[in-house]
Amino acid sequence: MQFFTEKDESKQKNKTGFYTRKNYNISNYWMPGQPVTREDLQLLLPVKVFYEAHGYTPTKDDIETVVELKARFRTWNNVLLAAGLPDKNDPENQRKRMEAAEKRKNNVCCDK
Repeated sequence: MQFFTEKDESKQKNKTGFYTRKNYNISNYWMPGQPVTREDLQLLLPVKVFYEAHGYTPTKDDIETVVELKARFRTWNNVLLAAGLPDKNDPENQRKRMEAAEKRKNNVCCDK
């Protein structure tokens, strides 16, 4: 005897044996190679502003609109790609992020 809940009924098994949602529509997401729309540019604006202000690629923790961005772009790497920013693991980018973290740490210590 098998019992189904409402949640179970919205899922189906795919070929690999994993459950996926029936309502999962990949066309709602931006994919690499697709054009960036005006709405996408509005979503990406805080990411670009952060990059211009700080000089390094932001992480998810640096941006407040992460939920909206991931709802459209799915992954943080797609967000950075759509914004035209360097990868977060780029060595130069990591160096700048570490320098900024050290600077913040030193400023906090010296203000006391």
